[in-house]
Amino acid sequence: MATGLHQIHSLGFDQITVNGLASEAGVARGTVYAYFGDVSGLFATLWSEVGFDWLQTMVDPASTAPSSPDDRAMLLLLTLARRNPTLLEVVLPDLNRTFAELRDRSDIALLRAIWMLTIRLGIETANAKLSEVEIGYLFLEMLAAMPDDAAQRVGIDPGTPLTVPPITPSLPLVDTLDEVSQRLVRATMQVVASSGVAAASMMRICRVARLSTGAATPRFPSLQQLHDFTFQQVMGDIVRGNTRQLPSVLNNPDIDNAIRADLNAAMFIASLSPERHLWRAYRQEVSLAACYDEHIADMLKGVYQDANEELLQAFLGMGVGDDLSQLTVVFNVLGAGGSSALALLDAPLRDLDHRVPMRWLLAQVSDTLE
Repeated sequence: MATGLHQIHSLGFDQITVNGLASEAGVARGTVYAYFGDVSGLFATLWSEVGFDWLQTMVDPASTAPSSPDDRAMLLLLTLARRNPTLLEVVLPDLNRTFAELRDRSDIALLRAIWMLTIRLGIETANAKLSEVEIGYLFLEMLAAMPDDAAQRVGIDPGTPLTVPPITPSLPLVDTLDEVSQRLVRATMQVVASSGVAAASMMRICRVARLSTGAATPRFPSLQQLHDFTFQQVMGDIVRGNTRQLPSVLNNPDIDNAIRADLNAAMFIASLSPERHLWRAYRQEVSLAACYDEHIADMLKGVYQDANEELLQAFLGMGVGDDLSQLTVVFNVLGAGGSSALALLDAPLRDLDHRVPMRWLLAQVSDTLE
């Protein structure tokens, strides 16, 4: 099982084989089959033995140290569980039990734990696309310090509405493309979201798009070009959709930190909408593939650089200082990646008041920058 954790971190789940595991561990293939059945069985067994206790450490306010290699491998397993039934059947009960026990303590305990896990997951999935990823550990420490009376401290009464208009979830539109390209882009998203980048062959994508490979190759001579184009197109749609909704808030002359934090909360709530499920799963799989594929990592860095610059300008337009704007952009990238992983596992995100951690973090970051 130690070999499995090492290979998750170094190769990625989709590249692990029984042969490879047996060879590195110095055992016969039959031993792996006899004890675990297959690769999925090995990781399900690993999780069933250590997963619950490991989760408790990840959400413990006293545990804010950077993730160890084994922690990082477990975070990847947690992220991958939603598309692996053997793993999911042992991960989901532990995750649900953890969140239920936290909710029994208080909503703040649950919020604190969910956001600590969100940031850890975000750090892991952003490693290949965000150079400032280590800043995430600063957010982790601030979240761990969020007290049980945080709502009162940041001026939120339970049940009070947001101080900003609701944000409509932006979706990949791709309607500016010709019909064949639209079908290929949508099919690429569907296949990658369901099975991962490694499983998304041109033949399979074309089959889902109800097209022949001959119809695809004039537009996308290689599978890599199709993957690159799809992510660039849909990420652009999402970012443009988000930033189009900001002017009504940005023009408010009475903007203060509470409104800025509530805007982030509104954007976060919108990102959890059911309509964004396909986008969340697709983005997560591409981000995971970037951990092991240098070309995908380089492509993502370029796309996120452009997207983050657009968001940065939006926050600067709100009168936020440059340093605080930069940190806000990093937080949004980490929060989006980590919360997607939890949302895809049906974590109880939508029924919590996310203004509390947003206001708390903004106050802590502002104090740090003074």
